[in-house]
Amino acid sequence: MRKQIVILGAGFGGVYTCKYLLNKLKNKNIDIILVNKSNYFTFTPMLHEVATGGLDSHSSIEPIREIFKANNFKFLRDEVKEINFNEKKVILKSKFINYDYLVIAIGAKTNFYNIKGAEKNSITLKSLDDAAKIRKKIITSLEESVKAEDKNKIKELLTFVIAGAGPTGVELAAEIHEFIDQNLKNNYKIDRNLINIILIQKGPKIMHQLDDSCIKLTQYRLEKKNIQILLNSTVTEVSEDFILINNKDKIITSTIIWTAGIIPNFIKTIPKITDERNYFHINNYLQVKNLENVFCLGDCALFYDEESKQYAPALAQVAVKQARIVSENLILNLTGKPLIKYKLKLSGFLFSVGQGFGVVEIKNIHFTGLVAWFMWRTIYLFKVIGLKNKIRVGIVWALNLFFRRDINEL
Repeated sequence: MRKQIVILGAGFGGVYTCKYLLNKLKNKNIDIILVNKSNYFTFTPMLHEVATGGLDSHSSIEPIREIFKANNFKFLRDEVKEINFNEKKVILKSKFINYDYLVIAIGAKTNFYNIKGAEKNSITLKSLDDAAKIRKKIITSLEESVKAEDKNKIKELLTFVIAGAGPTGVELAAEIHEFIDQNLKNNYKIDRNLINIILIQKGPKIMHQLDDSCIKLTQYRLEKKNIQILLNSTVTEVSEDFILINNKDKIITSTIIWTAGIIPNFIKTIPKITDERNYFHINNYLQVKNLENVFCLGDCALFYDEESKQYAPALAQVAVKQARIVSENLILNLTGKPLIKYKLKLSGFLFSVGQGFGVVEIKNIHFTGLVAWFMWRTIYLFKVIGLKNKIRVGIVWALNLFFRRDINEL
């Protein structure tokens, strides 16, 4: 009798689990079904470049049906409504499917921490649509500032605030600066001194994951680009035309981008097994606790590593490594063999802080600058899924060395 493995979500966790399973289960009596709301995989680490004209939208996505081609694979573009663990059933918007094994990789959404007006009045950067909104908002602000005559209105239009100074916020701030700077000279008659990019961080450090020396160099690089960094600053309210810091300091702006945290996507389960924040708690084998045939990974899974005494961070590299363990344990479970434990080991960190400046930290080795930037680009280019996209990204990156970024308002 054929068995059925159902994978929910086509982010890094879901796609790589599917990829590993299909490579190992060729000609086996097992069907694999992947369910996702959109019919493409998004390479999210490049969204900040899509948002700032460095890459076109197609460069960061790959159709799922192009990634996987196998007789025992099926893709369903649908929305998951409920999981019934008692009946081994997944309820979709249009139908229901049964499973023998289930992999939950539904990812996460932006966490606004119940801050007044934050969700309504800010733009996030979690999807291709978000990237398009940011790009349109920046271009619209520039266009409107050219027409505006009131100085206060011009200041509002040309102030860009990013809440959250983690990797996404830092990379985006640098890219916004370059996107605007590259186009001011010939396309807009705007004084550079009027452009104000502000990066807000709740804690005392930007990109706290990094070594202190890398943090200092990154911060120096940002400040050299005239990007203002506000540390120990808590956002307490967000409006259409201002953001309030620490309940007292008001920044007048019409562009607020929120990159300050995530929370798992909600999914109804029977019985309810997620915690109050919607996390699935998983064991050392990446199984949902008390459910041997259900695995969970990525941003929606809460995993505590007893050896390192830390929780697995929400990073693409973590999801990819967990995907390998999930696929191996699924196959071991199928054959009745002992499962292997997942151990949290980070490969390191790679970031860009604008063109020509990268940050690399791998174990005890860390450096910044042009070499780090080229290393970041090379590694990320190889990680892009699909040969066509690899070529496309490589060509666009090469052109960006000589030409200004695209300012078409799409």
